[in-house]
Amino acid sequence: AFDRVAARFDELHIGDGLPCVPPTAARFARMREYCPFDPAEVIMQGIGPSGAPVTVRDVLIASVMAGCKPEYLPVVIGAVEVITREAFNLGGVQCTMHGVAPLLIVNGPYAKQIGLHGGNGCFGPGFRANTSVGRAIRLLLLNVGDGIPGGSSATIFSSPIRYSACLTENSELSPWPSLAESRGHKADDNVISAVMVEAPRLHFDDVSTEPERLLRGIADSMTSTGSWHMWF
Repeated sequence: AFDRVAARFDELHIGDGLPCVPPTAARFARMREYCPFDPAEVIMQGIGPSGAPVTVRDVLIASVMAGCKPEYLPVVIGAVEVITREAFNLGGVQCTMHGVAPLLIVNGPYAKQIGLHGGNGCFGPGFRANTSVGRAIRLLLLNVGDGIPGGSSATIFSSPIRYSACLTENSELSPWPSLAESRGHKADDNVISAVMVEAPRLHFDDVSTEPERLLRGIADSMTSTGSWHMWF
């Protein structure tokens, strides 16, 4: 049965190219246990470039298909509310020739409770919460927002980061306040921040012995050819 569903999804161009979990009635019901909202409720009136409304039902189905555990659902719903704000310019990013993707940075005790990872290898693979939450957002952008490569999406090469991009911060080992705290939230607030990013770049220096030299190398890398910061 799973193979038949996967083949049918391929025929309908539903999904991200990886096998999706079939959204059966039983799985949908289990996901609803973490959802206090009516499935017909509209979270956002339009998601670019299709302009289709995003309903709670859409989010439930995408979360099941992505492999989310039910307890991940509040993060997925919160992320949808963040990335569909006008200031985020989701329509432009959906249609861009670039390969950028929405990165979700989740702060607060709930991130730790559901197992979001912010340490070594946090961009994956290997961490179900990180991968499936980010994947649920991508499935919504594809199937509801119509951000289909070669169609509405003009991205030239795209990027693996467009499969999934979700993490938390390694707050236990960080000497700095979290991103959420730096933006005025309390340490125990559950906060989702979203930013459009390119794929991660490694800034590596095992020669410098002084912080000033190390910082110069990092700053130089940030202004490398092709950087949007450099162009603007």
